[in-house]
Amino acid sequence: MNDPQVPGFSGIASGAEKAAEDAVQKVVDWYDVELRAERGAPTPDPARVAALKDGRRAALADRAQLLTADPREAAELTVAYADRLRSLAGS
Repeated sequence: MNDPQVPGFSGIASGAEKAAEDAVQKVVDWYDVELRAERGAPTPDPARVAALKDGRRAALADRAQLLTADPREAAELTVAYADRLRSLAGS
């Protein structure tokens, strides 16, 4: 059971914030899959691994910022991360 006194994403009330959380998590998941694949490659590319780790870290930092984001900021983050996922998936 979630403690309402402990901050966390499960207590987010705004639909905009929940949508932003979901959008960011999809990007984090994409990075996780790509990192596993790259690390499992016969000859992993260290530059790609580093770039993937940096991208994942940035997404996690943005997700943490959602704790203090207002609905407008959350909506902007949702759009930005939906675009980012499309871009990443297309590359």
